[in-house]
Amino acid sequence: MTYYTLGLVFNAISFPYAYASECIDHQNYQRIVWREHPSAPLKHYQLDTVTYGTACAPYLAVRVLEQLAYDHKEQCPTASKILLEDFYVDDVLTGSNNENELIAIRNELLELMSHAKLELDKWVSNSSSICRRKSSTEREEEAVTGLGIYWNSIDDQLMCKTGLTSNPNCTKRQILSDVARIFDPLGLLSPIVVQFKIMFQQLWLLALGWDTKLPPNIAEPWLKKLRVPRFVPNREDSIGHAFSDASTKAYAAAVYW
Repeated sequence: MTYYTLGLVFNAISFPYAYASECIDHQNYQRIVWREHPSAPLKHYQLDTVTYGTACAPYLAVRVLEQLAYDHKEQCPTASKILLEDFYVDDVLTGSNNENELIAIRNELLELMSHAKLELDKWVSNSSSICRRKSSTEREEEAVTGLGIYWNSIDDQLMCKTGLTSNPNCTKRQILSDVARIFDPLGLLSPIVVQFKIMFQQLWLLALGWDTKLPPNIAEPWLKKLRVPRFVPNREDSIGHAFSDASTKAYAAAVYW
């Protein structure tokens, strides 16, 4: 994903559901009845746009953006490429290493979206040319979710939250629930997640019930928050170093540049 390899990036959201017209032959299947209060007469509505929540909605949203890219790839080549490669359903995550180029990308993307009367909203960027810089009082709360990962655009850091519940009566069921909620597509939390997995193995050896209170030494909380830079610049002559090791409990590998 280019989002993690570029110095200047932005995140925005489109709403193709609200603007994509449903096929006339299919609109008849999207009917609802409504009234303001029980004594009011029923009103009959027919929806003529793609309805969010239907099984086909995600596919249709992506298909609309793909067709838009194909139809206007000559006029907006850069934006068309972004629509095909850097859009994830209704989320765009893209950028550049150059401020002027970043602005040009944004303007061309807006132009392309306007051809289908689509808009981009909820802009977030680590560039002041795209979004105004927040004050120090707003800095701590400035974190948005991009594909399930919290990103603080002011400090340009990824924020990962993990740890066991603070419930003193923690159970095996609760630990499994806590671990299942950890979303780590980049593998940044692997050293922490493996500790949870080892802990869960210990719980099975203790033969505890799902709702039995855990021993204090098992239920000690782990790391709660982790912040890592979203972008780490590399030189073209950088050399990679790979390390791997194993123990009786786990094995791991890491590559550094």
